[in-house]
Amino acid sequence: MRIRGKLRAFLFSLLAFAIACQPGIERPLRASGYLEAQTIDVIAVEGGRVLQVWVEEGEAVQAGQPLMELDPAFLEAQIRMAEAQVAQARAALEALEAGPRDEDVREAMALVDQAQALRDGTYQAWQDALVMWREPQELQIQRAVAAAQARAAQARLEQAVAMKEIAEILKNRAEAAIRDWEQLPPNLRPPLPGEVRDAPYAYWAAWAEVNRAGAAYDGSRALRDYLDAVVQDPLTLRIQVVEAEGRYRAAEAALEAARARLVALRAGATREQREAARARLRQAEAALEALKARRGRYTLQAPQDGIVALRAVEPGELVAPGTRVMQLMDLRILMLTVYIPETALGRVRPGMNVPVMVEGFPDERFEGLVTHIAEEASFTPRQVQTQEERVHLTFAARIRLENPEGRLKPGMPADVEVP
Repeated sequence: MRIRGKLRAFLFSLLAFAIACQPGIERPLRASGYLEAQTIDVIAVEGGRVLQVWVEEGEAVQAGQPLMELDPAFLEAQIRMAEAQVAQARAALEALEAGPRDEDVREAMALVDQAQALRDGTYQAWQDALVMWREPQELQIQRAVAAAQARAAQARLEQAVAMKEIAEILKNRAEAAIRDWEQLPPNLRPPLPGEVRDAPYAYWAAWAEVNRAGAAYDGSRALRDYLDAVVQDPLTLRIQVVEAEGRYRAAEAALEAARARLVALRAGATREQREAARARLRQAEAALEALKARRGRYTLQAPQDGIVALRAVEPGELVAPGTRVMQLMDLRILMLTVYIPETALGRVRPGMNVPVMVEGFPDERFEGLVTHIAEEASFTPRQVQTQEERVHLTFAARIRLENPEGRLKPGMPADVEVP
């Protein structure tokens, strides 16, 4: 019996040794993660004030469904301005093709006459300034004349003021006489003398004369002061000569331009001018069409089917171009990210189908498709030198799940089993 017991113990030991010497059997790889939905940002290409928002968070929307509307008032103003520019460019082209009108020629001739008169006036002013600068005695004469004119204007002003004061006294007496006359019964009122009736008008006429005399005195005094300053500082006169010559040269150039315009108007538009006008019209029309094409951007639509996950704006708010105003979730396709150890990386490849277990559906297995495996490891130690440390290397794997009925929801925990 003792021998049989020893034999049984030896056989058990041999079996355990044989099992221990067999190569390890790989167990299925199990990795966990959370379901994620693809998100689509709805971006406001144009800026403006929010007029309406037609959807709420959590609401299902379809592709092309209007989501919100921005105020297009500024764009409409730009469109009206562009339409006016198109009309202006078209009218300019039609005018060139029709040739000059008689009234345009007459207007151009009038502008030439006006420019010539201005040129002659500035030339005379330049010559007068030259004479005063080159002949000091002429300057002294003009200074004396200006001083005499200032004194005479001052005397007229003083006389006008005195006449105004007399007229004011007469007006006040006339108004008192009229008040006494109005107190009498109508049948006892004598006729008013003419000087009484005319006293208010004489007063206002005297005031007008004071204003005229004051303006004349101010002008003569300014001329006198200017000539006094020139006598005291001749450099001022030299500056005046230079400025007068500059005004003359500018007037002469304006006269030449007016004459050239008249000649060109009589000759009619050239072929190059008509082509340039056509090009300007095409450019204005293209700008108008570009503005009209932006109208549709003020009504934001859903780019595809989904659920409104985020509503970032409310009516009345201002939105800048490029702002995310909404975010949609596409529940038809969910993604699951799991991390595969480096030692098991050879068991997973893109394109393979893997079973996915979701915590909310314990009796079901969903089919997932491995779409991508990261090229670089995650959670990698700085120094990986030993085989034991390499076990801690993981690679992110993306798995796609079809969810046509929307049973699975983002955020659900899920497990993947790789054989």
